[in-house]
Amino acid sequence: MKKLSRYFVVTLILGLILRMVVMFWAFNFRENTDILHYKDWGRVSYLYGPADTYKHEHLTFDTLLANNQPPLSTYIIMGMYYLQVQTSKVYLKITHIKEGSNQWINGPMLNMFLRIPSIIADIIITFLIYMFVKKRKTEKTALLASGFFLFNPAVIYNSAFWGQMDAINNLFFYLSLFLICRRKYQLSIYFFLLSLYTKLSLIFVAPIFFLIVLFAVKSKRIILLKSTFISFLILYVATLPISFNPIDWFTNYVIKNSSGVMDNITAFAFNFWWFIFKPMIKIGEPKIAFDFSQIQLTGSPLSSEKLLGLSFNMWALLIFLIVLLPLLRKIFILKEKIIQSENLFLFFSTLTLIGFLFLPRMHERYIYPVFPLLATSIGFGTNKIIIIYILLSLMNMINLYLVWHPMLPPLVPYFLMSNQTFQWIISGATLLISLFLYKDSLKLSKNE
Repeated sequence: MKKLSRYFVVTLILGLILRMVVMFWAFNFRENTDILHYKDWGRVSYLYGPADTYKHEHLTFDTLLANNQPPLSTYIIMGMYYLQVQTSKVYLKITHIKEGSNQWINGPMLNMFLRIPSIIADIIITFLIYMFVKKRKTEKTALLASGFFLFNPAVIYNSAFWGQMDAINNLFFYLSLFLICRRKYQLSIYFFLLSLYTKLSLIFVAPIFFLIVLFAVKSKRIILLKSTFISFLILYVATLPISFNPIDWFTNYVIKNSSGVMDNITAFAFNFWWFIFKPMIKIGEPKIAFDFSQIQLTGSPLSSEKLLGLSFNMWALLIFLIVLLPLLRKIFILKEKIIQSENLFLFFSTLTLIGFLFLPRMHERYIYPVFPLLATSIGFGTNKIIIIYILLSLMNMINLYLVWHPMLPPLVPYFLMSNQTFQWIISGATLLISLFLYKDSLKLSKNE
């Protein structure tokens, strides 16, 4: 590994400091229900083991939501809860403070530990983008590409303020593509499956990922079978603390949780379906912070509702496949050339964006994988990709903020936040911006 540039080290430190500041700022406000669930699952896993988080017996949070995350997320939450408990024990022993008397230990410290894995994942992704682009282009270009991701407000808000775990599974996904470009296919398969083992939000990518690996390995396709088998075997053993029958457990888990908790055609995502049905996020009055942070989704049909004999769920899948077909055609034209770095990251950034736009039950956070992939493409692309990246980031930042905004005063004028047309315009702008990226992706070239 070449020596890191001092400029990149300083940039990375600034990105980390910024996330720490945002994280501590978030502790001034109420926590999102997802974090409260993480706390509950962490407590249950610490006291009774990870398997019990998937049951209802020991839960205390008011909605009593059993764990709906894959095993690796559970292990991360359990690990962070354990570290918080041990850290608090050491702190209490050193300071001789009475147990239960310190507000920081009882609240913000655990919130901090639960955010640390996502913040670290953001930093590692930034490092990978920098190293990947620098090897092929210039130092300046690598700094630019990694900086666009590191200081993306939507990424920072997701990980450091909200405390979501999207960064972790997307780190593994990014690593899988990184390793494909380095022709390390066995490791690539393992990290892709590890991404799904952390969160299922990228499960729609799986068939195309394996198709590309199939083209890449050419005559050595036994590698694909061998690597997949070994990866599944490792994950089988890793699931044993949760179930002594991992295959049945994971099959039932995927059937139950792969579609998400909400059954709406769009679950707060300002995408194609938001533009078609023009639903609305109803926001509480900006007088009391708790009331202001309350939201309600109205006007988004259930994905099970039917139109012309087909459920919206099926319509979404059909439209997704139709939009995807021209992009898939490029795989069969390029074959092994698809794994050239310029092609691969632009292809998958577009693929994940198409999934966000057209698949059912999408959440506002599921556009996250587009950002590290598209930031890498900036290192190989044009000014137009930079403009697309900035605009998509801005649209998603607004989307994220409207869904989770516990702070007062509003960062966006309330009359806009609570305006149905404004929300609809954001979805339309997201669609229009995405069209330009889609057009660029159809120009994938055979040339290195």
